[in-house]
Amino acid sequence: QGVALYGPHLRDTFGYRDTVDQLNFEYPNALLTHRMPIGTTQSIANADPAKVKALWRRLYRPGNAVLIVVGDFDPDAVVAAIRDRFAGWQGPPPPPQPYVGPLGFDRKGKTEVYIDPALAERVTVSRTGPWLDEPDTVAQREEDILRQIGYGIINRRLQRLSREADPPFRDAGLGTGGVYKTGRTTSLVVDAADGEWQRGLAAAEREYRRALAFGVTPAEVAEQVANIRTSVENQAAGSATRPNALFVAAALALLSDDKVPTTPESGLARFNAYAPKITPAKVLAALKRELVPLDDPLIRFEGRTAPKGGAAAIRAAWNGGMVVKLTRESEAALGTFDYTDFGPPGKVVSDTTGPLGIREIVFANGLKLDLKPTDLQKDRIQVSLHIDGGQMLDTKEHPLATAMSGALPVGGLGKHSYDELQTILAGHAVSFGFGDGERIFRMGGMTTPRDLDLQLELLAAAISDPGYRPQGEAQYRRNIENYFAQLDATPNSALSSKLGGIESDDDPRFTLQPKAEYLALSFAKLKQAIGGRLDHGALELALVGDFKPSEVIPMVAKTLGSLPPR
Repeated sequence: QGVALYGPHLRDTFGYRDTVDQLNFEYPNALLTHRMPIGTTQSIANADPAKVKALWRRLYRPGNAVLIVVGDFDPDAVVAAIRDRFAGWQGPPPPPQPYVGPLGFDRKGKTEVYIDPALAERVTVSRTGPWLDEPDTVAQREEDILRQIGYGIINRRLQRLSREADPPFRDAGLGTGGVYKTGRTTSLVVDAADGEWQRGLAAAEREYRRALAFGVTPAEVAEQVANIRTSVENQAAGSATRPNALFVAAALALLSDDKVPTTPESGLARFNAYAPKITPAKVLAALKRELVPLDDPLIRFEGRTAPKGGAAAIRAAWNGGMVVKLTRESEAALGTFDYTDFGPPGKVVSDTTGPLGIREIVFANGLKLDLKPTDLQKDRIQVSLHIDGGQMLDTKEHPLATAMSGALPVGGLGKHSYDELQTILAGHAVSFGFGDGERIFRMGGMTTPRDLDLQLELLAAAISDPGYRPQGEAQYRRNIENYFAQLDATPNSALSSKLGGIESDDDPRFTLQPKAEYLALSFAKLKQAIGGRLDHGALELALVGDFKPSEVIPMVAKTLGSLPPR
């Protein structure tokens, strides 16, 4: 009881308080707002053995339990063991499930301003409607694909805006979610820089209205279809080595959501049969069937400082945006990747096999290639590229030399912006990230045999022609502003920000520096710090998974093996 009573103190963070307030604003009369996990302090304090025993009997009963066993075993033996241990378990009949509502489907036109010094600026626009009871059928899954594409296109448009050199918001998204099978809520969420809520809200509102007014374009549909196709193809290709957790999840989905278990192969067959029938008109129609129109919506502002003009200004901004004249989204093709030729293929100068069965190859330019084919995951290849450098480039004189390295991908490539890359690479299982360790920079991810060549081309392009575009700088600086604003929001964050300095006697390489120092960073400074390593630093590439070395070595030779000597 003492531990449980202390729980509310641990949970009483700015994020928890914000969540509770938002639930009370959106569903003020609903039961769910009064049933937060663990219970109220009063109910815990008044608990006694009789009440705890009654709770146990009500919850821990056969009709409220499920046992799922997945793995390598004798089914008859396991079933017999389950019967032997559980057949005699008796319990009371299940009590009726409580009604979580009322959710207030007619609740609209309300505006709230919620202030907390730790909260970044966010505006949430929402409406709630009735639950859509849609049994799991082939037709419904086709409807779900159309909706997925529709939301994906709108959120892709919003993402594109967030990647501009002077973006109107840090992030934004539109979605519809169920509320305990009692209702559904459509929300447009806008995360803005401090003081820029109005600009961000206007841009997001415009994209929401534009999509519903003019629909989506064939090129946008093609991008989303390509991404979905890749996903279902990869699932089908790796079906034979699915982890046990996926089977457990499928069983739980059947029990909780009446989701019919299907195989990845059947999912691919259904998608291939339906994909040619997908049109922009069908996507828009499906989106409108689920989306609750944001007419006279609930609007909630959260942030560190109240907006000028308060709730009335927020409502006026939304209402004003609803009458702004719209223009259609311009057409755009998927495009092609312009990095396929890196020069003559590199020559292998050394080829040995280590004690763990890892084949170690060295190319003439100094690239080291480690190969380990396995059958642990069908149709999957783990790619890991290490580049000499990392945090060892940080010095006491320049402790933030590599601090901005994680933003390098957002700067894109010389021939493609980061946003263009997302469209060009749609439908391919490739990764473009950049991280640092103590002594190395790292790139890579999980790909497939079909996309390994493209993944290697992307890695070679990232090393040989980084874009250093200003979009990456803008996103980095906005994140820095938000990070420092939340620095002391919780005990853990406050401790984490000071721990490096405490443990290192304030060595600047391990100590959080003033915000101004981070905001003064630029890609020009980053290029000066790591450009030499990208151009000439030692490279080591490791490939582990489902591949044939005879096919992979030539791919590496004409990409990373073709780069200048390391």
